[in-house]
Parts: sequence; structure tokens; C-alpha cells
Amino acid sequence: WSHRDLTYPLRRQRQMGIRDSYYFGAKGIREEAAMRAYSELDKAKLELEIETGKVETAVRNANWIISEKLDTPDEIMLQVKKMLEANASLLDVEAAFVADYYPSKGHWYEPLVARREDGSIEEMVLGSEGHDYLAAEWYNGALASGEGYWSEPYYDESGAKDLVVTYGMPIRDSEGQTVGVVAADLALGWLQEKIDALHVYPTSFSTVVSREGQMLACPPETLDVAKTVRYQTAMEKTGWTMTIVIPEEEIYKGINRLGRIVMLLQILGILSIILIIRSSFISMMKSRELAEKEEKMANELHIASGIQMSMIPKIFPPFPERKDLDMAAAIVPAKEVGGDLYDFFIRDEKLFFIIGDVSGKG
Repeated sequence: WSHRDLTYPLRRQRQMGIRDSYYFGAKGIREEAAMRAYSELDKAKLELEIETGKVETAVRNANWIISEKLDTPDEIMLQVKKMLEANASLLDVEAAFVADYYPSKGHWYEPLVARREDGSIEEMVLGSEGHDYLAAEWYNGALASGEGYWSEPYYDESGAKDLVVTYGMPIRDSEGQTVGVVAADLALGWLQEKIDALHVYPTSFSTVVSREGQMLACPPETLDVAKTVRYQTAMEKTGWTMTIVIPEEEIYKGINRLGRIVMLLQILGILSIILIIRSSFISMMKSRELAEKEEKMANELHIASGIQMSMIPKIFPPFPERKDLDMAAAIVPAKEVGGDLYDFFIRDEKLFFIIGDVSGKG
């Protein structure tokens, strides 16, 4: 055999070693990118769920109050205004009733209160052939859902005068019949600000898409990237999908630059492992911190509920020695902590009783 033939197996092994080092280095970097992306997605998802949860809570509270005021339609505007004043993140709050529900108000009746750019609050009653909310997607979606519904994005020309998404819930009367929808708008400009701040890499960008595929938030300019890596997470209540898009050249920029140098590839592989461990540790600490906050909140709600229930009489009959009267009472809070109180006692052969109710427990 020639000298060239004898050295071929050794050179072949070296080439395979370089490819293996590049493969494992690239794999480590890809995994590190995925961990960073999902960590940022989880953080952004939590922030969005907190904000959308505020809107849902405000609408639920408004729904409960309005359902109690159906017999006095002129008071509904006042209740809607109070709800908007108590929730600074909302653009407007409205109650849209089914056709001819209040004959004296006409075919359409939609009392709405909107917040303007100067901070003022404008009251208006909408509903006409030009503004037929009965055909609106947010209105019919809420009716069809039977519970809560997040609309597709649209431009609200009459109320918010902005690009918005609407969360609505059906209003039911005392007999359980659906009589309308109470809704609130959330501006998409706020959502765009959240997404613009989400950067895993300098050239990465993020998008939020509705359940029907409409763009809720996207980069301000059109980006033409040949090869990208995408990471997604879904928000269950809204049906939105959040995506982080990272150009492949951004992920592999370092390894492509140093790919021809075996020693540097090995160092890069070690650094990648360290970064993965570090990222895993940071993600674990964030998850633990979120879990501790949730546990603390649950404990505080449990303690608050215990304090409330300890303030009311629970032994019945309350006056076993008396045969001339009997009474019973109970509280069943709709939430973890209610806003109700009752008590009773006898003094100077007179029976006193107290019933208290607090609405809007913010």
C-alpha cells in the first residue's frame, strides 16, 4: 500500500469528528434557543392573560349588576359608566340588548360609555341601521357562546374609535332568558407594545394571531427572511396564538463563523451546555417564583374567606330557649371571598337583625 492509502482512514476519522462536533454544537444552540423562546413566551403569555383576565372580570361584574337593573333601563348607563371608571385598561363598556327589548327605546338600544384620549368619558346611546350591533360578530359570538367570547379584531368607529378586540357575555333576566350582551373593548395598540418588547434575539420578532387567523400584533415592517425557526404558544380563553420567529442565521451565526475551526467548535459546544444549564436554572426559578405567588394568593383568599365566614352566626336555631321565634340564614359566596354580612341579636326583648351587601369588591 502507498503512504496515501495508509493515512486515509485517519483523515476520515478526523472529518467525522468535525461533523459530529458541529452537529452536537448546533443541536445545543437550537435547544438553548428553544428554551429562551419558550421562557419569553410563557412570560408574555402570563402578562397577556392577566390583562385579558382584568377585562373578563370587569365584564362579569358589569353583567351581574346590569342583570339586576333590567327593570330600570335608565340606570344602566350609570352602572356602565361606573364600571369604566373603575377599570383604567378598558376603552369602553357597553350593554347591547336584543331587538325591541325596551319598546320605548326603539328597535336598538345600546348604552355605551367610552374613554377618550384626553381622559374624558363620553356617554352615548348607539344602535341604528348604520350601526346595527345586532349583526356584529362580537355580539352574535357572545350570544352563541352562552358564556364569554373574545371577538376577532375590528375597527370600532362609533365607540372606542380604535382597532380593538371585544369581550362579551350574554345578559340573562331573572328567568334565565338571554336579553342582550354586555361587552368591553381592549385596544390592540396595547397588545402591539407588549409584542414589540418581546425580543429573544436582535433580529427575532413576534406575532399574535386570533383564533380565525387574523393578525392582532405583528412587526411594523414586512420582513423577508428565507429560513426561520418558529416557537408558538396558545392562550386557551382567547384562542390567540403567540409566535416568536427567529431567523436561522441569527441562531447559528456563531457556529457558522467558527465552524471550520475544530478547537473553537469544541469550546462553543461546552459554552452551549453551560448556557442551557443556566437557562434551565433561570426558567426553573421563574416557574418556582410564579408558583409561590399563586400559592400565596390562594392562601390569602382562603384566610380572607375564613375571616368572613367567622364573622357570621352559624349555629341554628340561635335561641333554643325561646319558643316564640326561630330563624335561619346562610351565605354562599359566588367567589372565593364575598361581600355580604348578616347578624342578629336580642336586646330588651327586641330582635335586631343586620343584612349588608357590598358590590364591586375592588
